[in-house]
Amino acid sequence: MPNATYNVRINKNIREEADVLYRSMGLTLSSAINLFLTQSVIQGKLPINEVIAEPSYANFTTQDSKH
Repeated sequence: MPNATYNVRINKNIREEADVLYRSMGLTLSSAINLFLTQSVIQGKLPINEVIAEPSYANFTTQDSKH
């Protein structure tokens, strides 16, 4: 299957922490994102059972997308 490139803005601290986390699991950040997106498609939803935000991350905002 051909790959596509997609640019996304990510909080610098989250990106760095996620990179360390996934590298400890033997994954690149790119492969972890691919796994997340693949599971989203397979499950037809976010592949997350429960979200507990740390206080430092609780201030993230999301934008509604009406697509």
